[in-house]
Amino acid sequence: VALFVAALDAPSAVFCPGSLGPALPRMPYTFRQSAASASPAAAPAGDDASASPPQPPPPRKGIVGWLTAPERRANLASVGTAGALSYWAMKVFKHMVMSSLAWYFIAARTGVPPPQRWPAFLSLYASLYIAAVPLQPLKFALMAAMTPAIDRLISVLGNRFGITRKRAAALLFFVGTAAGCVLWALSVILAGLVAGVPLW
Repeated sequence: VALFVAALDAPSAVFCPGSLGPALPRMPYTFRQSAASASPAAAPAGDDASASPPQPPPPRKGIVGWLTAPERRANLASVGTAGALSYWAMKVFKHMVMSSLAWYFIAARTGVPPPQRWPAFLSLYASLYIAAVPLQPLKFALMAAMTPAIDRLISVLGNRFGITRKRAAALLFFVGTAAGCVLWALSVILAGLVAGVPLW
């Protein structure tokens, strides 16, 4: 009876039947909500992540990574259109020389056309390609010497036909590629004639 009377005298208290007296007063809802939001556990988890700077994505591997490397793109942009055309011209010339040499050696050694000894031709071609790797500095030196001349040629074509430099460079690329293919075929034919073996 004494406990019941004490509970009536303190209306803000909560009576717990399992205890010997009144429990602690209840915390108002608004106070509990503000206290929970101010607790360290309720702090956003992204505060620490936002403090650290974002990490760059890892570089790609393989051919895609080699082509999209920032330093390689900067080098290609620095040489310009004339430098790219010089590189293409040297590339065609190098493969023309190597294929003609491989064609001649296979034809002279076997006495049959290289298309009938295709594995041997490809093997010798790959060997010549690897042997030409130390000559890369010479190739880049020739490219540097050709670039100013090709740049002037682009300007001459643009002025001659009244077109922009971009179209003049495209015209030079297609005409040069066609001429390189013709010279490539003629060099292979000449290698077969020197070896005394027909093409087929």
